[in-house]
Amino acid sequence: IQPLFNVFNPLYLHGAWAVQFFWALSGFVFFHAYAERQHISLRQFFSSRFSRLYPLHFITLCVVAILQLVSWHWFGQFFIYPANDLWHFTLNLFMAPHWGFQTGWSFNAPIWSVSVEVLTYAMFFGFLKTLGIRIVTSAVWFAWSILLYAVAPIAIFECAALFALGGVVHRFQAWLGTRFGLSMNVLGASLLVAASAGAIYAGVVPTSTALTWWAFPALIWLAC
Repeated sequence: IQPLFNVFNPLYLHGAWAVQFFWALSGFVFFHAYAERQHISLRQFFSSRFSRLYPLHFITLCVVAILQLVSWHWFGQFFIYPANDLWHFTLNLFMAPHWGFQTGWSFNAPIWSVSVEVLTYAMFFGFLKTLGIRIVTSAVWFAWSILLYAVAPIAIFECAALFALGGVVHRFQAWLGTRFGLSMNVLGASLLVAASAGAIYAGVVPTSTALTWWAFPALIWLAC
């Protein structure tokens, strides 16, 4: 019943994988952006993140809240997402709709992935100011995040692990490029893409696992 399902069914069925790709790409971008800015203060970091995320989030939240009130007034029910009460509005107001305090999807529910990543930003700043951005420390953060995700497979730890994986890719790419040049990076990324495709085709690992943890980092590595 979805519009043009035969054409867009990959997006309808598997579009959620874009969230994992976004988290890994964010890690790569942040490690690139802050590798030479490790002296940045908490105030500067917070101001930069707030100005890029919050204004649009706040405007969207208000628009959706108004539309949900209209839907309740006209139809006697909320549209799509049901948990549109004061508590969930407050959670959304503080960009915390998916921190574990919610009882369901609310208001602008797709913001959940950014909500989770906000916590990862805080982890990243702590990592930046304590361990610093280096290939070894990046690998340590990734290993720690993977351990947390294995113990408690929730979105917050998955985001942290993929963000750290993007960081590891960035540092490894920089290290490899410095010593062996661009060609070795292209070769390495291409081999990882091929390995992930082969693993999916052979059924060695689930498709979602191969895409999320192999193919996505490899594509980011190859493209950047």
